[in-house]
Amino acid sequence: MILSHVVSDSILCATAVLSLVWYRTHLSGELRTYLSITVALIGVTAFLGALRFMGFPEFGAPTDSAARLGETVGIVALALAFWSAMVATVPPRAAIGLLVAAFLAFAAVLVFGMNALSLPVQAAGILTLLFLAITRRRQHPKASTWLAVGLLLFVVGAVAYPALADIVDTPLLGSLDIYHYCIVAAILAISHSAASLPDQIGLSSIT
Repeated sequence: MILSHVVSDSILCATAVLSLVWYRTHLSGELRTYLSITVALIGVTAFLGALRFMGFPEFGAPTDSAARLGETVGIVALALAFWSAMVATVPPRAAIGLLVAAFLAFAAVLVFGMNALSLPVQAAGILTLLFLAITRRRQHPKASTWLAVGLLLFVVGAVAYPALADIVDTPLLGSLDIYHYCIVAAILAISHSAASLPDQIGLSSIT
Protein backbone atom coordinates (compact mmCIF):
# COMPACT_ATOMS: atom_id res chain seq x y z
CA MET A 1 0.00 0.00 0.00
CA ILE A 2 1.28 3.45 -0.97
CA LEU A 3 -0.58 5.80 1.36
CA SER A 4 0.27 9.09 -0.35
CA HIS A 5 -1.03 7.79 -3.69
CA VAL A 6 -4.19 6.45 -2.06
CA VAL A 7 -4.84 9.85 -0.47
CA SER A 8 -4.16 11.90 -3.62
CA ASP A 9 -6.20 9.55 -5.82
CA SER A 10 -9.07 9.62 -3.30
CA ILE A 11 -9.03 13.43 -3.22
CA LEU A 12 -9.03 13.51 -7.02
CA CYS A 13 -11.92 11.04 -7.17
CA ALA A 14 -13.92 13.03 -4.60
CA THR A 15 -13.27 16.25 -6.53
CA ALA A 16 -14.56 14.62 -9.71
CA VAL A 17 -17.69 13.26 -8.04
CA LEU A 18 -18.52 16.56 -6.33
CA SER A 19 -17.91 18.43 -9.59
CA LEU A 20 -20.34 16.15 -11.43
CA VAL A 21 -22.99 16.82 -8.80
CA TRP A 22 -22.30 20.55 -9.03
CA TYR A 23 -22.62 20.48 -12.83
CA ARG A 24 -26.16 19.15 -12.50
CA THR A 25 -27.31 22.39 -10.89
CA HIS A 26 -24.88 24.95 -12.31
CA LEU A 27 -24.28 24.02 -15.97
CA SER A 28 -26.54 23.23 -18.88
CA GLY A 29 -26.65 21.92 -22.43
CA GLU A 30 -23.73 20.48 -24.37
CA LEU A 31 -21.24 22.11 -22.01
CA ARG A 32 -22.55 20.07 -19.09
CA THR A 33 -22.80 16.87 -21.12
CA TYR A 34 -19.31 16.90 -22.60
CA LEU A 35 -17.60 18.29 -19.51
CA SER A 36 -19.25 15.57 -17.42
CA ILE A 37 -17.78 12.90 -19.72
CA THR A 38 -14.27 14.26 -19.16
CA VAL A 39 -14.56 14.62 -15.40
CA ALA A 40 -16.30 11.25 -15.01
CA LEU A 41 -13.38 9.53 -16.78
CA ILE A 42 -10.94 11.28 -14.46
CA GLY A 43 -13.00 10.18 -11.46
CA VAL A 44 -13.13 6.55 -12.58
CA THR A 45 -9.38 6.51 -13.19
CA ALA A 46 -8.71 7.99 -9.76
CA PHE A 47 -11.05 5.50 -8.06
CA LEU A 48 -9.36 2.54 -9.73
CA GLY A 49 -5.97 4.04 -8.96
CA ALA A 50 -6.82 4.35 -5.27
CA LEU A 51 -7.77 0.66 -5.19
CA ARG A 52 -4.55 -0.22 -6.97
CA PHE A 53 -2.39 1.63 -4.47
CA MET A 54 -4.32 0.18 -1.55
CA GLY A 55 -2.66 -3.10 -2.42
CA PHE A 56 -4.84 -4.57 -5.15
CA PRO A 57 -2.52 -4.95 -8.16
CA GLU A 58 -5.31 -6.46 -10.25
CA PHE A 59 -6.66 -2.92 -10.66
CA GLY A 60 -3.43 -1.83 -12.37
CA ALA A 61 -4.52 -2.68 -15.91
CA PRO A 62 -8.03 -1.18 -15.54
CA THR A 63 -6.47 2.01 -14.15
CA ASP A 64 -4.13 2.32 -17.11
CA SER A 65 -6.98 1.65 -19.55
CA ALA A 66 -9.17 4.30 -17.92
CA ALA A 67 -6.28 6.75 -18.07
CA ARG A 68 -5.80 6.11 -21.80
CA LEU A 69 -9.54 6.58 -22.33
CA GLY A 70 -9.35 9.93 -20.58
CA GLU A 71 -6.38 10.98 -22.70
CA THR A 72 -8.32 10.33 -25.90
CA VAL A 73 -12.10 10.46 -25.47
CA GLY A 74 -11.84 12.71 -22.40
CA ILE A 75 -9.75 15.41 -24.06
CA VAL A 76 -11.99 15.42 -27.14
CA ALA A 77 -15.09 15.74 -24.96
CA LEU A 78 -13.44 18.66 -23.12
CA ALA A 79 -12.72 20.44 -26.40
CA LEU A 80 -16.30 19.84 -27.56
CA ALA A 81 -17.63 21.24 -24.27
CA PHE A 82 -15.89 24.59 -24.61
CA TRP A 83 -16.26 24.87 -28.37
CA SER A 84 -20.03 24.43 -28.04
CA ALA A 85 -20.19 27.09 -25.32
CA MET A 86 -17.69 29.61 -26.71
CA VAL A 87 -18.16 29.34 -30.46
CA ALA A 88 -21.21 27.39 -31.64
CA THR A 89 -23.01 24.16 -30.97
CA VAL A 90 -21.26 21.25 -32.62
CA PRO A 91 -23.70 19.26 -34.81
CA PRO A 92 -24.53 15.98 -33.05
CA ARG A 93 -23.27 13.82 -35.92
CA ALA A 94 -19.95 15.68 -35.99
CA ALA A 95 -19.58 15.42 -32.21
CA ILE A 96 -20.35 11.70 -32.24
CA GLY A 97 -17.90 11.23 -35.11
CA LEU A 98 -15.12 12.95 -33.17
CA LEU A 99 -15.83 10.94 -30.03
CA VAL A 100 -15.91 7.68 -32.02
CA ALA A 101 -12.60 8.57 -33.67
CA ALA A 102 -11.10 9.24 -30.26
CA PHE A 103 -12.44 5.92 -28.99
CA LEU A 104 -10.93 4.10 -31.98
CA ALA A 105 -7.57 5.69 -31.13
CA PHE A 106 -8.02 4.44 -27.57
CA ALA A 107 -8.87 0.96 -28.83
CA ALA A 108 -5.77 0.91 -31.03
CA VAL A 109 -3.65 1.85 -28.04
CA LEU A 110 -5.32 -0.74 -25.82
CA VAL A 111 -5.43 -3.66 -28.25
CA PHE A 112 -2.42 -3.12 -30.49
CA GLY A 113 -0.20 -1.01 -28.23
CA MET A 114 -0.14 1.80 -30.81
CA ASN A 115 0.55 4.51 -28.23
CA ALA A 116 1.56 7.02 -30.90
CA LEU A 117 -2.06 7.20 -32.10
CA SER A 118 -3.17 8.87 -28.89
CA LEU A 119 -0.68 11.73 -29.27
CA PRO A 120 -2.40 13.46 -32.24
CA VAL A 121 -5.73 13.21 -30.42
CA GLN A 122 -4.30 14.78 -27.28
CA ALA A 123 -2.48 17.47 -29.28
CA ALA A 124 -5.61 18.36 -31.26
CA GLY A 125 -7.70 18.63 -28.11
CA ILE A 126 -5.18 20.73 -26.19
CA LEU A 127 -4.49 23.03 -29.15
CA THR A 128 -8.23 23.52 -29.67
CA LEU A 129 -8.68 24.50 -26.04
CA LEU A 130 -5.66 26.81 -26.19
CA PHE A 131 -7.07 28.38 -29.35
CA LEU A 132 -10.36 29.05 -27.55
CA ALA A 133 -8.62 30.49 -24.49
CA ILE A 134 -6.71 32.94 -26.69
CA THR A 135 -9.23 33.88 -29.37
CA ARG A 136 -12.32 34.10 -27.15
CA ARG A 137 -10.73 36.29 -24.52
CA ARG A 138 -12.59 39.41 -25.68
CA GLN A 139 -16.00 37.73 -25.68
CA HIS A 140 -15.44 35.63 -22.55
CA PRO A 141 -12.56 37.15 -20.56
CA LYS A 142 -13.19 35.36 -17.28
CA ALA A 143 -13.94 31.98 -18.83
CA SER A 144 -10.89 32.24 -21.11
CA THR A 145 -8.60 33.08 -18.20
CA TRP A 146 -9.78 30.18 -16.07
CA LEU A 147 -9.62 27.82 -19.06
CA ALA A 148 -5.99 28.85 -19.65
CA VAL A 149 -5.24 28.28 -15.95
CA GLY A 150 -6.79 24.82 -16.14
CA LEU A 151 -4.76 23.91 -19.22
CA LEU A 152 -1.57 25.17 -17.57
CA LEU A 153 -2.24 23.01 -14.52
CA PHE A 154 -2.81 19.94 -16.71
CA VAL A 155 0.49 20.57 -18.49
CA VAL A 156 2.40 21.28 -15.28
CA GLY A 157 1.11 18.05 -13.76
CA ALA A 158 1.96 16.01 -16.85
CA VAL A 159 5.49 17.43 -16.97
CA ALA A 160 6.12 17.27 -13.23
CA TYR A 161 5.17 13.60 -12.95
CA PRO A 162 8.13 12.17 -14.91
CA ALA A 163 10.48 15.11 -14.29
CA LEU A 164 10.28 14.83 -10.50
CA ALA A 165 10.07 11.04 -10.28
CA ASP A 166 13.63 10.71 -8.93
CA ILE A 167 13.54 13.93 -6.91
CA VAL A 168 10.23 13.89 -5.05
CA ASP A 169 9.74 10.41 -3.68
CA THR A 170 8.79 10.32 -0.01
CA PRO A 171 6.13 8.41 1.95
CA LEU A 172 4.11 11.62 2.20
CA LEU A 173 4.49 13.00 -1.31
CA GLY A 174 5.60 11.64 -4.67
CA SER A 175 5.64 13.03 -8.19
CA LEU A 176 2.44 11.11 -8.95
CA ASP A 177 0.74 12.89 -6.05
CA ILE A 178 1.83 16.25 -7.44
CA TYR A 179 0.25 15.23 -10.74
CA HIS A 180 -2.98 14.26 -8.98
CA TYR A 181 -3.17 17.56 -7.10
CA CYS A 182 -2.51 19.50 -10.30
CA ILE A 183 -5.45 17.69 -11.91
CA VAL A 184 -7.62 18.50 -8.88
CA ALA A 185 -6.78 22.19 -9.29
CA ALA A 186 -7.30 21.94 -13.06
CA ILE A 187 -10.81 20.51 -12.60
CA LEU A 188 -11.70 23.38 -10.27
CA ALA A 189 -10.31 25.97 -12.70
CA ILE A 190 -12.08 24.49 -15.72
CA SER A 191 -15.33 24.17 -13.77
CA HIS A 192 -15.09 27.85 -12.83
CA SER A 193 -14.44 28.67 -16.47
CA ALA A 194 -17.50 26.72 -17.55
CA ALA A 195 -19.79 28.38 -15.01
CA SER A 196 -18.52 31.80 -16.11
CA LEU A 197 -19.96 31.36 -19.58
CA PRO A 198 -23.35 32.86 -20.53
CA ASP A 199 -26.59 30.95 -20.04
CA GLN A 200 -25.18 28.76 -17.28
CA ILE A 201 -27.44 28.21 -14.28
CA GLY A 202 -24.78 29.09 -11.73
CA LEU A 203 -23.50 32.25 -13.41
CA SER A 204 -25.02 34.70 -10.96
CA SER A 205 -23.78 32.76 -7.96
CA ILE A 206 -20.06 32.83 -8.75
CA THR A 207 -19.42 35.98 -10.79
